[in-house]
Amino acid sequence: MQHHKLLRTASVGLMLAVAAAASPLVSSAADRLLTDKDLKKVSGKVSDWYEAIADGKGKMEAKADIREELGKLNDKNRKLKGTTLLASPEDLGAMIYLSNKFDRKQPKRGAGKVSERTVDNGARGTVEYALWSPAKYRAKSGPYPLIITLPEEGENPKAHITNNWVNGALRESTIIACPKMPGDSGKWSEIEGLTAVMLTLRNVSEIYAIDFDRVFIGGRQLGGEAALAIANMFPSRFAGAFCWAADAGEGIPVENLKHLPVLISGGGSKATDFEERAKEAGLTGVTLATSGGESGIIEWMAGLKRNSYPTSFTLIPGATFPTNAYWLQVPRLPDVEGVRVDVEVNREENTITLNGTGLTEATLYLSDAIVDMSRPVVVIANGKRYEDQFERSFRVFLDMLYAGKVDPGRVFVASKQYYLPDLSGGGESDG
Repeated sequence: MQHHKLLRTASVGLMLAVAAAASPLVSSAADRLLTDKDLKKVSGKVSDWYEAIADGKGKMEAKADIREELGKLNDKNRKLKGTTLLASPEDLGAMIYLSNKFDRKQPKRGAGKVSERTVDNGARGTVEYALWSPAKYRAKSGPYPLIITLPEEGENPKAHITNNWVNGALRESTIIACPKMPGDSGKWSEIEGLTAVMLTLRNVSEIYAIDFDRVFIGGRQLGGEAALAIANMFPSRFAGAFCWAADAGEGIPVENLKHLPVLISGGGSKATDFEERAKEAGLTGVTLATSGGESGIIEWMAGLKRNSYPTSFTLIPGATFPTNAYWLQVPRLPDVEGVRVDVEVNREENTITLNGTGLTEATLYLSDAIVDMSRPVVVIANGKRYEDQFERSFRVFLDMLYAGKVDPGRVFVASKQYYLPDLSGGGESDG
């Protein structure tokens, strides 16, 4: 698989910075045990499974075929001696990427121009978006970074890309998509706007060889405010969020964005307050700029890559989203006032600590990128101690792949729900 360099510019200094930051879809080849050739057969079986799901028949047989091919790979490939593909998140991610067979999905038209697309949204109708793809787009040259950019209020998505994203080097190397947002601007940060964004992201990622670790979301004015709100709902989905000529950040809990860099250019008092709250919470990833357009955003993006497996993070749930972050899931609650959970993993001790208020349960999604699953894992939930020996589960991995909880840059092979004692009245603190 060839590895694509992100956002080259005419500036020599920036070109060097970009080259240094350039990264493959998952970890570098040195971190992988297997080559793309080694993964060809099993990724082909995963692709067959996708097709069986789309056809609505043969799903169980296709799943059995993946399991059988996985068994052959584990037994016969000397590089996996003493281990299993499920123990290598980097190779699992590469397998998912290869199973998409992007090289067979080369779009027949639209390269080198801004085209308009439509996505079926079932009973709710359709979602429209505008898309730029490089004139020389080739799947084998990927993966490509993706920018999801939201327009100003009343701005046509095609015009938004055409007028605002003009840098030649950017256009040569990056896919840019702009969803058509709801007519009622009050819904841009609600489920209607979220649907437009996430369906656009899903459709683009099904067709184009994108780098799942370099997906950025942002926008101008109201679009920037909505983009930051949506980034807060899915902090583990994006590599960064930017607000262009937007006074953004009001009402957004900064803690959810600890590992999601934010750029706000041309903001006012709301942006300043957001930055101050971030500093108070110990966040270092918020950048305010008095001015700066496309070039400033390109320079900011150049060194960024999604952190899929942070060792510590906080989740403050919303009324609808977020309900998950990174490798933590919490139930949707009728009242989220004061609810939060802080998560920390100690890899050396193979220990995960959960400290939560306002909730009684949380689910962890795990892989060897987070803990050593060959050893017992200790989970301390509000002081209650659990010890588990996890099995790397093919079923769990495939279920999460089907549900969209894993992607080429983030994989899980085990999960478990934990009870968090209520400590508000000095409840139990030991298991």
